[in-house]
Amino acid sequence: MFDAEKGEWQMMWIATTGKQVQDLRAKVIDDQLTMWQVYPENTDFKAVFNVIDADHWERIQYKHNESGEWVPAYKLVARRISCSVETD
Repeated sequence: MFDAEKGEWQMMWIATTGKQVQDLRAKVIDDQLTMWQVYPENTDFKAVFNVIDADHWERIQYKHNESGEWVPAYKLVARRISCSVETD
């Protein structure tokens, strides 16, 4: 759900690995859609989303290094595919 007053998305995900509900938030920060985890508290999770073009985007997940700085942990690249439905 989008909270217009806060200007942020509020999401609940279910993580199958830990069988745990996750409360996630996302907001445009410094011109970049940024996501973080509220519950269970995870101060070592941040992800940013970049739109490459109308059919491609990426999500870069960050974690803290030994110095406490955010560093990229991995990148998920996505592309739009055709989802046409055939009818007889």
